[in-house]
Amino acid sequence: MSPGEKQSERRIEMNKLHCKKYGQRKRMEAIAALGGKCSRCGIDDWRVLQIDHITGGGNRKLIRTICRSKYHGVVVAEAQSGTYQLLCANCNWIKRYELRETGNYAVRPGGLDKRKK
Repeated sequence: MSPGEKQSERRIEMNKLHCKKYGQRKRMEAIAALGGKCSRCGIDDWRVLQIDHITGGGNRKLIRTICRSKYHGVVVAEAQSGTYQLLCANCNWIKRYELRETGNYAVRPGGLDKRKK
């Protein structure tokens, strides 16, 4: 491997690291803008907190956004609009179960049943 190729690989790795840190910083800004704790149970461990669309449709909005860091920027900008809330992973799944936001599967006691389309 030539010195130019090594330098190019190093630049690519440094760029990946920068993008990861930037994304983490944007996520932390979004968490802080939404109060920093789960809206239901109050846990404040950032590792389990998830951004939830109160009215649903979060995956569609995320897919339309180019990258997660831009998505987190939108969340920060719209934090006071009442569109988003923070939920821990457990509370988010409980909410999805209660509101039947489970995609193509109906969650029933005793297991998953494929929904009929």
